[in-house]
Amino acid sequence: MTTFSRAVACDAELAMAMAKVILDEGLEERYFIAAHTHGFAEFRELLARRSIAELCDAAALTRARARPCSPLCNDQAASILLGWV
Repeated sequence: MTTFSRAVACDAELAMAMAKVILDEGLEERYFIAAHTHGFAEFRELLARRSIAELCDAAALTRARARPCSPLCNDQAASILLGWV
């Protein structure tokens, strides 16, 4: 298992950086997205507002590190819990 340190309270930026990597590299499952999601176009618009560099900076993560963290890029299970108390 790979672990890494990142900025505190930046889970959303980390998740968005990983999503940008997945979408930029065409690794998304388009059929699943079409069949099982709602609001994906709005999510892509949200991602488009921030650069990968900005997201990585906010999460204290390098662009090179964002790719291996993306679950679809490394064939490992991963999760981020937002709003977990």
